[in-house]
Amino acid sequence: MLKFPQVMPEIVILDYYLNSKYPDAANGVKVLDWIKKENPETHVIVLTNDDHIDIALDSFHHQASDYVVKTATKFKKINYSLSNIFKIMDAKRAVKRYELLVFVLCMCIASFVGGLIAIHLFAPSLFK
Repeated sequence: MLKFPQVMPEIVILDYYLNSKYPDAANGVKVLDWIKKENPETHVIVLTNDDHIDIALDSFHHQASDYVVKTATKFKKINYSLSNIFKIMDAKRAVKRYELLVFVLCMCIASFVGGLIAIHLFAPSLFK
């Protein structure tokens, strides 16, 4: 956890029961909260042996990106979850690009209109 702020991973796979072997260890939800506090953009997949709906809801309530139960198909589910997270990340990057493009276009239009208004105010003879 000490290196998390320096590394700032985009994706973390986190076990829900970190304290099953070491009772003094923080549980997965506490670590999830800490990760989200340090970097809300980090996607966290919660991995657990327990398939109770309460644990899934608790994970999502604490902003987990996904919840995977350790079964025979866990790796397939993790791959699917990672694929979805990558799609979300790509979509967010595309939105930022389009926002920047719209901003630049608006600034160009505003500059053009502002220039026309300035010419009209200071050199009205050019419009005749």
